[in-house]
Amino acid sequence: MQEASAEAAADAGTVSIELDFKAFADHVPPTEHAKRAPGYGDPSLQDFADQALELATLRAELNRLARDHEILRQQALAREARLDVLRAELTATRTQLQKALRQSRDKGSVEEATLALETPLAVPQLVSLDHPGRPTVLTRDIVTIGRTRNNDICLPSTGVSRDHARLLVAPGSVTLVDASSTNGCFINDVRVTRQRLRDGDLVRIGDRSFRFELSLSAGAASAAPPSARPQDDCAA
Repeated sequence: MQEASAEAAADAGTVSIELDFKAFADHVPPTEHAKRAPGYGDPSLQDFADQALELATLRAELNRLARDHEILRQQALAREARLDVLRAELTATRTQLQKALRQSRDKGSVEEATLALETPLAVPQLVSLDHPGRPTVLTRDIVTIGRTRNNDICLPSTGVSRDHARLLVAPGSVTLVDASSTNGCFINDVRVTRQRLRDGDLVRIGDRSFRFELSLSAGAASAAPPSARPQDDCAA
């Protein structure tokens, strides 16, 4: 009798739980997950049901994130492939541009060389303003100017020193250098000790005046002597 009562009491304290775990499958929306109706006096069972529901929700969210991650990975791979194509195109374009620049540079050098050959060089010369006549063409690298015969340009004047000045002639430039003369050298009425001449400059050596010119005439150099010849009245 007591054993029957104990078994009945044990049966009365036992609760049978049946859960449909298919209700927590990944394809089932969380809102439709099965929830166990709370029973009176069994909070531990309610906690278990809540935890099972939360676990199923987290698994569904994890699967969703995994799918999103795979989509992003595929997009990243496609983007990287596109970048590889663009890099290859950029390299090819850069190579073509460098080749075009080299060809343009080479063509420009050829054109400059051709222009230099076709363009006659300017011939520097001094035109006397005191005694008009044939200009003195400056064809030597160094042209000496003074009162004595041993100078390339002899100026028989007491206002000119024996060794008065030098003209340094280089391709495209002529420089006047005063050789410590007494009365000095002037360019456009300004006394100078060393000055590069420009086309049209007025040059004064002591008391003698000249105009510096750059002649583009091809026959000027051949028609005129390389420098002024010593005059008879120049000092020895």
